[in-house]
Amino acid sequence: MNEFALALLEAFLNSHASERAEWFDPEHPEFFDEWARGPAAADGVQDGTPEVAATTGETIRRLAGAERASSEDVATARDVRDALLALLLGDGDGAPSDLDALLARLPVRLRATAAGRIDLEAAGTGPTAVAAAALLAAHDLAVEGAWERLRLCRADDCHWAYFDRSKNRSRVWCDMKVCGARAKARAYRDRQRVT
Repeated sequence: MNEFALALLEAFLNSHASERAEWFDPEHPEFFDEWARGPAAADGVQDGTPEVAATTGETIRRLAGAERASSEDVATARDVRDALLALLLGDGDGAPSDLDALLARLPVRLRATAAGRIDLEAAGTGPTAVAAAALLAAHDLAVEGAWERLRLCRADDCHWAYFDRSKNRSRVWCDMKVCGARAKARAYRDRQRVT
């Protein structure tokens, strides 16, 4: 499996769950710039080594470019992220058609590789290039048969994206020590009240 594609997709999806209310706020495009150029993007990588997270952060910085993000491009990136989250949450009845409409606005190009293959890659820079790279990463995971293992944490106050590496594909929390422990403690308290 392509660990870098997974890390890029996780960082993109996890931009919704942070100390800031919304990194992809069209009214404040500087928030996107802060996310993409600072440590916050790499902090969104749930799975992978520190090296994978660092490389992901560098990739997002390169894709974001040096120019200030426009409100329209930030809105497009947010719409792509939210449509992908809706698909993962299972409440995305309109998400496939929403993504289809958004794809026409994303900069993607074909590129010939030294290995003699033709690859798709995000073109240009800015929020739409980051969104295009995240969608291409989702495509790569789907081709590899790994998309079904991408999950969102079941905790209502989290919904952090993570890759389910469990043998029986039954993991439901991003982190057993945090969200899992809180859920189990809550369930225990609820059982104690009933008895």
